[in-house]
Amino acid sequence: MSPRGVRARPGVMSALNCTAPLETAVNSTAALLAAQRRQLLADIESRHALIYIIVVLSFYSAGIVIMMVKYMKQEREEQQEANMYRRYLHTARQQSGHTASRGRLANRLALQALNMANAVPQTTRQGSKVTFV
Repeated sequence: MSPRGVRARPGVMSALNCTAPLETAVNSTAALLAAQRRQLLADIESRHALIYIIVVLSFYSAGIVIMMVKYMKQEREEQQEANMYRRYLHTARQQSGHTASRGRLANRLALQALNMANAVPQTTRQGSKVTFV
C-alpha cells in the first residue's frame, strides 16, 4: 500500500524507488552548495574585517609617525635655542672678563662724578654743611 491508501503496481514502486537516490543526491548537492555558500560568505566577511583592521591600524600608525616627526623637529629647535643661549652666555662672560677692570674704574669714576654733582650745600643757622644725596 502506498501512503495514500491506494495500492500501486509493483513496477511503479520500483520506478519510484529508482528516483529516490537521485532526489537525495540533488538534496545533498543543494545542502553542499548552501554550506559552501555559507562558508564563502563567512570567508568574505572575515576578509572585510581584516581589511578594516589593516586600514584602521595604518591610519593610527601614520598619525603616530606624524606626531613623532613633529616632536623631533620641536626638540631639535629647542636644542638649537639652548645652544645659542649657551654661546651667548659664554661670549658675554668672556667679554665681561676683558672689560671688568676697565668697567670697575669707569664705574668708580662715574659714582664719584655723580656724588660731586649731587652735593647740595645746605645752610642752617648754626653753620653750613654739605651733604651727599
